[in-house]
This record gives sequence, C-alpha cells and structure tokens, in this order.
Amino acid sequence: MKISNIPGKKFWCYPKFFLRLIIAFFKSLFYLIKQRPVKIVSTGGLIAVPVCLAGKLLRIPIELYELNVIPGKAVRFLSPLAKNIFVIFKKSQDFFKQKVNLCKYPLRFTDNDKIFNKKELLEKLSFDTNKKTIFLTGGSHGSLFLNNIIKNLVIESGFVRENGQIIHQTGDNDKTDWKSFYANHKIPAHVFSYDPNIKDFYLLSDLIICRGGAGTLFEIKFFQKKAIVIPIKSLALGHQLENAIEMERLYPELFSFFDPELDSISLQTRKYLQELSSI
Repeated sequence: MKISNIPGKKFWCYPKFFLRLIIAFFKSLFYLIKQRPVKIVSTGGLIAVPVCLAGKLLRIPIELYELNVIPGKAVRFLSPLAKNIFVIFKKSQDFFKQKVNLCKYPLRFTDNDKIFNKKELLEKLSFDTNKKTIFLTGGSHGSLFLNNIIKNLVIESGFVRENGQIIHQTGDNDKTDWKSFYANHKIPAHVFSYDPNIKDFYLLSDLIICRGGAGTLFEIKFFQKKAIVIPIKSLALGHQLENAIEMERLYPELFSFFDPELDSISLQTRKYLQELSSI
C-alpha cells in the first residue's frame, strides 16, 4: 500500500493518512506472521514505520541503516525499537541516544570494477583521448536544473566546446533533443536516461556534476573522481545539502559544494570553468 507523506498543515487529510497507516500495520502484521523473517532491515522512510511496529510486536529483531548525515524522521522515530543501528557518517551518531555502529556505505561496485581499458571505453563512445570528459548525472529521473547548467556551460564556455566531451544522464522527464544540441555545438556526447553500466561513465570522467544523494557521492569517492555537488534543497530531500557539505569537509580534494540559492548561474559557470581548467 502506498503511504503519502505526512499532510503537514492539511489537517483534513490526517484521517485518511492515519487510516492508511493502520491498514499498512495490519497488512505488515499478516505478512510477517506468514513469512516469519529472522530480522527486519530498514533504511527508513514512512513505509518502514508500520512494518517495524508490527515486527516489534512480534519480537522480530530490527536493524536500521541511516545512509545520510542527518537521520530521517522515520529512522529517529524507530530507533528505540531497533536492536542495531548503523550509520555511514560519524556525525550521524550525535542524533541518537543509544549506541550506534559506524559502517561503510553498501556499494554495488568492487575493486575489480576499477580495472578498465580507457582507450577502449572512449572508442566505444566515439570520444577523443585528448579531451576532458564531463559526466553530468541527475539520476534516472534526471534534473532539469543540472540540465540547464550543462546547457549554459556549453553555450558560454569556449573551453568546453573546444576541449570537452560530455556524458549526460538527462533523465526521463526532459524532452529536449540533447543529441542535436551537442551536435550543433560540435561536442562529442553520450546522452542517456538510464544505463546499467554506469560504472564505465565514472571511470572515464575527469569531472562529475551531480546532486547530493549519498549513493552517488560514495560511488564518486570509490572511483576517486573530482565532483561538483549541487544538492536538492527541498523539504523532502534536504538531507542532500548536509551530505554535500560533509563530503566536501571530509574529502576536499574530491568534492566542491555549490549552493544554487547563493550563487547565480553565471557565477556557478565561472566556478565550473575554474574546476575544469585545473584538471
């Protein structure tokens, strides 16, 4: 069952919201009794609340994993019920009263994924070995904000047009004809919305422009790539800002954090060009 976000000031939505939570609780209770798992592992989110409450009632051990710097409300609410709590950032420990365990981010890559033939991968994309590769990723849904930034870079920057080639994850919400855009500016480019072999793009990158999701940031760290992080600052995804700030503090040689609310697009563009020219 889909549970929407907490209604906030929409007080008339609370009866329906709590009804969905109660139904989800009893559904969780039914399936947990039926399946009898040895433990429940959760990374939070509102949907975890009825599941973990039902699990606690059945005395099923609960393990919580917090992947961001600032723990989500669901993880903090459920923390007294958990047998073990694991965090990725040391700073996250300050948000819990009980003892928590520091662990590594659960990456999907291994050290074997770092072994590659750069020339072969560049030829696969019809890229030039003498140009700098910029990888812009906004996730599978993409980021219209990041897409506009790369467009400004191409239009305003002679350096990018002459020395750059671009891997661009546009997402599935942007209907721009990006292939024609790059072709018109004579820039080698690989445009896609989703690709399971994204590790190849990390490996080829000289510079990555991305959002502040923990998964993306730790994958960038794993491949030791230089990145410009522009986090989403919405209420629901505000954790990205703290992730970006903390990663820049911990790994300043890799991450540069820019705040879109403080910097104009033109100022950001100049900063990006400085980053590119220093590679």
